[in-house]
Amino acid sequence: MSQENANRVRYYIEDQKPFIGNTLVMLGKISEEVMRTELKIYERVIEKHQQLAEMLKNVVLFKYLNESALESLAYIAETEEYAPDTRIVIEGEAADCFYCVVSGALRVTKTNPEKNDEEAYLSTIDKNDVFGESCIFESGKRTANVTAEVTSLLVRFDKNAFIEFIKNHPKASLTILIFIIQKLMARLENTGRELAFVKRQYTSTHDAHELIKEFL
Repeated sequence: MSQENANRVRYYIEDQKPFIGNTLVMLGKISEEVMRTELKIYERVIEKHQQLAEMLKNVVLFKYLNESALESLAYIAETEEYAPDTRIVIEGEAADCFYCVVSGALRVTKTNPEKNDEEAYLSTIDKNDVFGESCIFESGKRTANVTAEVTSLLVRFDKNAFIEFIKNHPKASLTILIFIIQKLMARLENTGRELAFVKRQYTSTHDAHELIKEFL
């Protein structure tokens, strides 16, 4: 949220909301203490989404989104913190959301049933990366496990809520879908090696950046 928009919200809270609140207080509908408490809660909600929008700016998937689109994303996003060695995604479970890594690092593994379910390391997901985004196009299951290597802060997007965002923000969705398609194409190139996630060294976003610029 820009400083100008933040000032507008603050003006609305301080100069407009109190008028409504004071009216209710005068009518005996609520107490003045309740009114002030509700206003503080409202301010905290606005601040929380403003901070979240700032976090999303750095995620590669949202690199070309404007402030308005980032603010809309912030309202459908949920932040989740994971301690080291905490399992985030389990192979075989329903894929109904995807994640962005705000801080930390994650380990991607795949279970080998022929070796007593031993887990084979595939790759590491680093800060500002995304994973699980293919759920937008399919109703499948997770193809690998994802575990926090260190304390990690993630942003979670529900599949259905994100699809609604795409429908309502066509220009923003174009840049997002180009990145996702690029990653899926890179993954297909590695199917012979049975990789569910593409290691960073095999994924170049240069072509995606150039393609997006043609549409801006």
